[in-house]
Amino acid sequence: MFRLFLLLLLPFSALVEAASPYLVQPAPDWVLPQSYDSQPMAETQTVAFLLRDTQLRLQPNLIRYHRNVTTPVSAAAISEASSLSVDYNPAFETVQLHGIRLSRDGNVRDLTHDVQSRVLQREQGLESGIHDGMASVVFILEDVRVGDIIDFSYSVSGSNPIFSGHRAGFASVDSGLPTSRRHLRILTAKARPLQVKVFNDTTPVTSRTLGELQEYRWEAQQLPAVQIDQGTPDWHVPFRWLSYSEYASWSDVVAWAQPLYQRAARPDPAIQAQAKRLRAASQNDQEFITQALDFVQNDIRYLGLSLGANTHKPYPAAEVLRRRFGDCKDKTMLLIELLASGGIKAHPALVATARGKGIANELPSHGVFDHVMVLLELGERRYWLDGTRLYQAGILSERSVSDFGLALPIRQGQDALVSMYDTNEPRYIVDTVEEVEARNFDGPVTLTVESRYRRNAADFQRYRFASQPPQQVARSYLDYYRQHYTDVKAEGMPEVHDDIRLNEIVVRERYTIGQYWQKEENGLSAPVRLSVFVDAIPSPEQLTRQSPYAIPAGRRINSTFHLRFPMAVGIKTSEETLKIEHPAFLYQGQEAYRGQVYTYRSRLETRTDAVDAGDMQEFSTKLRQMEHDWVFRVNIPSAEKMGWPSIVKLKESLKKAVSP
Repeated sequence: MFRLFLLLLLPFSALVEAASPYLVQPAPDWVLPQSYDSQPMAETQTVAFLLRDTQLRLQPNLIRYHRNVTTPVSAAAISEASSLSVDYNPAFETVQLHGIRLSRDGNVRDLTHDVQSRVLQREQGLESGIHDGMASVVFILEDVRVGDIIDFSYSVSGSNPIFSGHRAGFASVDSGLPTSRRHLRILTAKARPLQVKVFNDTTPVTSRTLGELQEYRWEAQQLPAVQIDQGTPDWHVPFRWLSYSEYASWSDVVAWAQPLYQRAARPDPAIQAQAKRLRAASQNDQEFITQALDFVQNDIRYLGLSLGANTHKPYPAAEVLRRRFGDCKDKTMLLIELLASGGIKAHPALVATARGKGIANELPSHGVFDHVMVLLELGERRYWLDGTRLYQAGILSERSVSDFGLALPIRQGQDALVSMYDTNEPRYIVDTVEEVEARNFDGPVTLTVESRYRRNAADFQRYRFASQPPQQVARSYLDYYRQHYTDVKAEGMPEVHDDIRLNEIVVRERYTIGQYWQKEENGLSAPVRLSVFVDAIPSPEQLTRQSPYAIPAGRRINSTFHLRFPMAVGIKTSEETLKIEHPAFLYQGQEAYRGQVYTYRSRLETRTDAVDAGDMQEFSTKLRQMEHDWVFRVNIPSAEKMGWPSIVKLKESLKKAVSP
């Protein structure tokens, strides 16, 4: 697909000279030429598409033809418009350049044969440990000016043989730039049924028979730029796209994937030996499973050589064990082989990490998935194991979860996507006790904080303490309290206790706060700040929106705040429970005063992963009400009214009386 790049952002070291990165050829004769209007849409400020034309021929070889006609409307857009790029995989794809023509004031310059070009070895996943062999041909245009019309057409031929000739894919309709005309066309063999669907649009796809071919077409005019609202869930796609697939059902996708994920015909001795060692260190099946998962997660480093067929086919598990690295599919098959050697049956499962539950209405296709996990069913319980996760711990039932909404298990008879977890199941659990102890009403107080993190929250804290020096974590804690208290000092480093078996991390902090009390007209006040709730549900930046608003799902946070006074004080508390409820969350709070201690207990539970766009006003109102309850002051009579000075004098007199 055509994309525009800012050349200045590309490091020179990544630009590689290529002798023949592409072939110059006329457009295929099956392509239907399309017209366009030379005037961009009125809203355009930078680069505008006058035409986006995509035509596909699926047989006998896959050919993807693209023609993009653009114009820079402002000086700021010239750099973007004058660098053109074509992505391809040199292992099985070739690029054909059909033409680059620049029109200015009615004059046309043909740049096809003398344009500067470079090959960019993109490796977009390199920082994540993925080598995929992808490359880009970058065309650099000279003397581009505001108002020029750039007509760029090319084809990419070939497909990954791992798909065994199955054709499936998509083409975007909308983009981040305004488009005057969008044209989509697919040619396929009449004998090979094809599903075609345009999402988020009611305009029908037209179809007609051309001899032995079947043609599908769809087009639209005057498409405004699509801007994605801040906080849009990954599973929600606000723009339109066309999807096509030769798979009739999800069972067809399973049938395609099963040969790729077949277990070895013979057990590998090295894998058997490793499984035997893990079994010897385990007392039961659950311990063996967690031991095997820990080994794959922590002893097999994440590195993917997704080249050629291995974009979707895992390397042999024995090879992964020998070289001690692999990507998600490699780790999945190694874990399955280890479990099988220990008498535990499991299956690979395909998931979509970004789209998540958004694939529910997708056409069946291999292309909707980007990650592989292990599905294990033990008794009546189902477990989803991710060999790529780090910092997991705990017995099997207490492990954190990777919930991607829907999954496609690769096993005999599987004919549908399955839901991974109950959306209301708590996955991020925190219990915090904050205690302020005051020995008087005019000196510093002591703040102690004990936080217990479980499941996904424990994983996050384990990662935090493993990836940062302890001093840096301690400084971040102290910096947070400095936002609220002008005179706060840490009393030592945070104490961290990690219970690996229960997957529970306990962090204890201790601070001294000066100038804690604030004088009021009728007495004193003490600040209360329930820090555990900060960022529990992010506040939306915009209430008027087109898309849902994402919030963290499955959170359960309990907070207990104690304020210990140096003497009994006249505090009146309400026995009623504050309750703030919304379909997205439930918050409750209740205060009490007993034995010189003021206590405020509160609890927050999130109930869903997103708020509907039309519900944002009520959600924001309830969220502000809840946030208001996290910061307040406890008012007490003045120390003089309570007799505090006389008590202090009496204590000093008693000390003098008993002193030798």
